Order: sequence, then C-alpha cells, then structure tokens
Amino acid sequence: MAQELTEYLEGRSVSRFASVPHYFRDGDFVTFYVSDERYYAERVDQLLTVYRSATTGAMIGCKIKGVRHILSTLGDFAVVVRDGAIQLGLFFLAAALDIDPSKRRFYHEVARLAKDLCIAPDELPVMAA
Repeated sequence: MAQELTEYLEGRSVSRFASVPHYFRDGDFVTFYVSDERYYAERVDQLLTVYRSATTGAMIGCKIKGVRHILSTLGDFAVVVRDGAIQLGLFFLAAALDIDPSKRRFYHEVARLAKDLCIAPDELPVMAA
C-alpha cells in the first residue's frame, strides 16, 4: 500500500496554499485559514473558535458556527445573498450582535483577518425569503 501511494504521488506537483473559506452543511459552520502552518484552537464562545499559529500565536483562521442563524439575522436587516460572493466579514458582524460584549474583540480581530475573503453563495444553505 505504501508503494502504491508513493507511485501515485510521484510526478504530481504540490498545489500552492489558497485561503478559501468552506461551509460544512452537516455542522452548519464556516472555517478558513489564511496561512498553511501548524496551529492550535482557542474557543472564544459557543459560536467562534479561533486558530492561532503554533509558532507565533497570531490568529491564522477560525471556525464560526450557526451559519443558518447568521444568514437569517442578516436577512432581518435586509442583507440578502443573491448573486456573487458574500464577504466573510458579514458573518462576524451578524454574530457579534448576539454575543457577550467582552468577546467582541475576537470578532473584530477575525473580521479584519477575513476582510478580503469571500464565500460563494452556492456553498451556503438556502434561506427562505
């Protein structure tokens, strides 16, 4: 089996790291990383877990739960996903409305980290209008 794996990997190029958020339907969460390095998880609250570099402690990604609820909250404020990609920062804005004020700094930090990241609407759950 190891020989088969070695043969399979020979001649294949390693793709470069790309920071792309992904939605996981079964867990109803979005996760992303801005760096391809070893990390540890720091749970902020019931919605947010941040990922920090094992070497520097800098935030390099996160997991945000409750995406369906977040999209519903955005819809309450007439922010609707129609066409094109949605800025990931909107998730943290909507989530920050419902959290303990002492935790908001984490949401601001992760929103700054994700400011240039988008997620395709077809990756997200369909919300009733």
